[in-house]
Amino acid sequence: MIKIYATVRKAGVSCSSYGAYLPCKRWNDFRDNTVDPSKMMGLTTSAGALDPGTYVIEYKVVLNHYKKKSELSRTTGRHTFSIERGCETILPSTSSEGGVENSELSKYILLSADDFVRAVRQAPRRE
Repeated sequence: MIKIYATVRKAGVSCSSYGAYLPCKRWNDFRDNTVDPSKMMGLTTSAGALDPGTYVIEYKVVLNHYKKKSELSRTTGRHTFSIERGCETILPSTSSEGGVENSELSKYILLSADDFVRAVRQAPRRE
């Protein structure tokens, strides 16, 4: 079982807590209940406005044994992106009109973490 703990914050902003909106957003399991479908990421503040600037996604991915629930591996990472005036209010993260099953942002984040890729390859198979 994989658990993803992720936050998104505006660069230069110190966040004492994270909520549903930018500039200090929690994005666990790459799900966002403020947009539909929830596998996208909303880019607005609580007022519904874009706040242009550079943002930082920081994440921790934990791979647990599917039966024992014991931790097999973990990795952390960080990515930056920019919001500019005129951007869409959600982060387009699909590669086709077929839906979010091909979420490119999630794949990019997870597959760019060597520790995660190694851990998934070495994880015990289900019996």
